[in-house]
Amino acid sequence: MKHTILVWLILFTVGKLAAYDREWYTGAIVLQTQEVLIGAIGIEPEHGIVLHKQGDQVYIYPAHRVQSLHFFDSKANINRKYISLQHGTWRRCHLYEVVVKGSVTIVRREKRNISPVYSDADSFIYYIYTEGELVQLRSFRKQIYPALRQAGGVQFSMFVLEQHLNPNDDAHAIRMVQYYNALVLSDETLATKR
Repeated sequence: MKHTILVWLILFTVGKLAAYDREWYTGAIVLQTQEVLIGAIGIEPEHGIVLHKQGDQVYIYPAHRVQSLHFFDSKANINRKYISLQHGTWRRCHLYEVVVKGSVTIVRREKRNISPVYSDADSFIYYIYTEGELVQLRSFRKQIYPALRQAGGVQFSMFVLEQHLNPNDDAHAIRMVQYYNALVLSDETLATKR
């Protein structure tokens, strides 16, 4: 019974997806099997689906089969990267756009039923992904900031003070993560040169 419902749900979704013109991007999909698919990519992050077009054929990959995908968004003039992560009570895989990459990564998912007048800050839910855990950005001060402050040491603390950053402010939290990742990267670079 569950299998039949799942098949009908997938067929309904595929029918809906094919019913409208979609934006296609040139890029690459990395599957969980490490297979790399290059070519035309369509993405439906709200449905957890990535489409790959080869000639007349369109192949559908659910989020749990995808590791990551990369493409250039010419409208926004930006390279985009999405990763598939498990989250929530049911540990379902979802597609998250990478905003800040590093030892502490910031990702986002688009909110449902968004009005086109909202800004990026209002249209997405932002998360921090570190050590295999996904935490909403709004929990930064309690769950992430203490560890960054301790690991970042005096340099990190001085940056926060000099820049007048508040760990309760989402934009400030993102700047702190970017700075922390730069510190980690510079430490790794120094360690390899020794």
